[in-house]
Amino acid sequence: QQQQQQQQLYSSRRRSVTISGLIFVLGCGAALAFASIGIAGARRDSQQDFETHVEALAAKVTNAFREYETAALWVHQHCASHKKKQKRTTTTTKETATTLLYHPQFRALFRNLYESVVAKGLPLHAIQYIPNVTHELRPIYEEEARRFYQKYYPQHINYTGLSGLTLLSSSSSSS
Repeated sequence: QQQQQQQQLYSSRRRSVTISGLIFVLGCGAALAFASIGIAGARRDSQQDFETHVEALAAKVTNAFREYETAALWVHQHCASHKKKQKRTTTTTKETATTLLYHPQFRALFRNLYESVVAKGLPLHAIQYIPNVTHELRPIYEEEARRFYQKYYPQHINYTGLSGLTLLSSSSSSS
């Protein structure tokens, strides 16, 4: 009888250990399943957040580009329309040069255009319009600009003339 009790005790312990082991394995499996579902969900959420932020950033860049493009088109339209008006009213090259972009009202109108663009909330450092200036007209443009900057910005701008790429003639570059 004692042997039978020991056998029942042994069998009972084995059953308890087996059931405990089974519960442990099933618990670990359930925990792993929940963890993998949670990790997959977190990855999916992270991917969606990333895509949302990328789309928002792309939209901001696109909108900013459109705003700057619109401002550039305003400047171009303003200057080109002014240039056409002035060309119709002048006859000689010197008159064209002095009235084309440096008409007394042009700088004031250009300043108004700049202030309109800035008032829209577009952060700008400067707006400029760079016309094609021939060698023949360059001294006229430079003199007018020098007078303008000396009159209105004597302490702020030390105007040294038009700068940029100056091509040498082919005869002076050949030896």
